[in-house]
Amino acid sequence: MPFASPIARTSLILGLVFLGGLQASEAQLFSTLEGQSGSHFRVGVSVRKIGIDHSFQAPRPLPLNRFFATPSGPGDVGLFTATSGPIQYEDGSLDVGFDPGLASAVIDDRSQIADTNRNSFGFVGSIDRVTFSSSETSYSDTMEDFSATSSTSSDEEAAIPFVEWVVPLIEEDDRFLRFVTGYSFLSTGSDSGPQVVGLQTFDATTTTYLYHYDLLGGVDSGETFPLETNAILFDEVQATFPGSDVGGDLLDPTTSQEQSKASTLLVAISRSHLDVDLHEIPLGLEWGRRIGRSEWALRGGLTLNAVDLDLTTRTDWYLGGSGNPLISSVSEESASEFACGAFLGASVTYPLNVDGSVYLRAHASYHWVDDISVSTPLATATVELSSWEGGIGIGMVFD
Repeated sequence: MPFASPIARTSLILGLVFLGGLQASEAQLFSTLEGQSGSHFRVGVSVRKIGIDHSFQAPRPLPLNRFFATPSGPGDVGLFTATSGPIQYEDGSLDVGFDPGLASAVIDDRSQIADTNRNSFGFVGSIDRVTFSSSETSYSDTMEDFSATSSTSSDEEAAIPFVEWVVPLIEEDDRFLRFVTGYSFLSTGSDSGPQVVGLQTFDATTTTYLYHYDLLGGVDSGETFPLETNAILFDEVQATFPGSDVGGDLLDPTTSQEQSKASTLLVAISRSHLDVDLHEIPLGLEWGRRIGRSEWALRGGLTLNAVDLDLTTRTDWYLGGSGNPLISSVSEESASEFACGAFLGASVTYPLNVDGSVYLRAHASYHWVDDISVSTPLATATVELSSWEGGIGIGMVFD
C-alpha cells in the first residue's frame, strides 16, 4: 500500500522508544497529575508549512485565421477619373473639380509634395508632384514558431486549529502511555503569478499603394495643412483641350507600390490559483516521563486525511506588446482525496494549577502524507503535505 513506508518508520521508532523507556532508571519522580488519571481534552493552534507546485502545459496554437483571415486596410482604391466619384486615401482625398481634367483635393501633410522642375503655362509657379497612399495588411496562417512550458512553486504557512482527546493506557508514577485522537483543519491557498506558457509568431505583409498626381501652381511656403486645392491634374488630355489655358510639361497620374513584411509575436500567459482544505484525524500513541512538574513525551501514529483542492486557471493571449488580451480562457477543476499518513513528534507540558488538571502544552511533529494533485486542461497543481508543524495549546484532565 502507498503509505506502508511512513507507517513502518513510525512503528519502528515507537517500538525502540518504548523498549528504551522500560530500561530507564526509576528515579524518584512525583506525578504532575497528583493522582488524576482521567481522559485529557486539548485545544490549541499549530503552524504547518506545505509546498505547492504549479506547472503549466502548452496551450493549443492560436487559430490565426480566426483573427487575421481578412486583410486589414482599404487596399488599392485606384486613381481618380471623371467617372470614379470621390476617392478617400489614407492621407487625403480627391473629388470633382471645376475645370476639365482637374480635381479638387485635400492634402494632409507637406511631406506628400515634391518639386518636379516642370512648369505649367496657365498656372503661375512650378508643377509639383503630390503622392497619396492606401495600404493593406495580410496575415499568414502558418506557424513560424511555437514553444511553451513553465512552472513555479511556493511554500505556504497556515495556522491550524486542533482539538485532541487523550485516553490513558498506562499511568505510573513516572511514566505514561496514552492513546491520542482528535481533529485539525488547515485552509490555505497559492497563486502562481503570471507565467509565460506560449510564444507564437506569424508574418504580417503590408502593401502600400502610392498614387502620384501633378499639382499645378506649386505651394507657397506659408500654406498650412491639411491643404485644400483645385489644381490636381487627373487627365492631361481634358486639361489641355483647344482653348484651355492649362498647358506645359504635364503628366498623367501614375501608381506604384511598396511592400514590407514584419513578424508579429503572440504571447500566452497563464495564471493558476489553488485553494487547499485539509481535514486530519490522528490515531496514535504518546509515551513519556514526568520530570519535575513537567511531562516530556514522544508521540506517533497514523493520520486519516481528507483533502479538498480547487484549482482555477486563466490563459490570456496577447498581441505583441498590447496590454489587452486578444482571447482569454478560464478552466476550473476540483478534487477531493482521502489519504492515510503518519506522524512522529515530541511534546512538553507544564501544569497551570496545583493538581495539574489544567496544563500548557507545546509540541512539534513531522507528518508524512503522499502528494496530491489536481489538473485543469492547461495546468496542474501538486500539494506536498509532508511537512513539519509546531503548536501550542491548553489541556484539561477529567476524572
